[in-house]
Amino acid sequence: MSFDYERWKESQWSRVEQDVTFTTAFPLSITVAGFIWAAIGALTLGTVLVLSSQTGTIRSPGGILAGLFFLYGGFRAMSGTSPGTLRSGVASILLGSLWVGAGVVMSTNLGLESNGMLLLISGGMGGALILAGFLAVMGRSNYQRWRDARAGGVPRSHGK
Repeated sequence: MSFDYERWKESQWSRVEQDVTFTTAFPLSITVAGFIWAAIGALTLGTVLVLSSQTGTIRSPGGILAGLFFLYGGFRAMSGTSPGTLRSGVASILLGSLWVGAGVVMSTNLGLESNGMLLLISGGMGGALILAGFLAVMGRSNYQRWRDARAGGVPRSHGK
């Protein structure tokens, strides 16, 4: 039995290509975080639209801007065009914490019958932002590896 060097070499290169493919797959955590951000943006814009249609005036221009930012950030994360996910993740954790905190403060200080519903909505959306932030921060190294592999082996600036 003779050793076929060419066949052996070909099998080694195919194994390397498989390893590169498996290690440079787009991270699921970034996809989920981007989806959560896009969903929060859509819900925010929907809420502003409903409130504005009830009163006949634009109720919250800041809400429109926030909803558009969430949509934009979510779509950029899911498409892989964002330079990094650290800043977005940390901002999401902070905004989510503020959102949960505001819901707790408002539901305990307001003497409304809908305290539980206010806390549920605020806590749910804030909790989703916190989850998205943690997913983005935890998946940032895999995301950078994926972006570097897409750049043809030339490491890009690791956007913070």
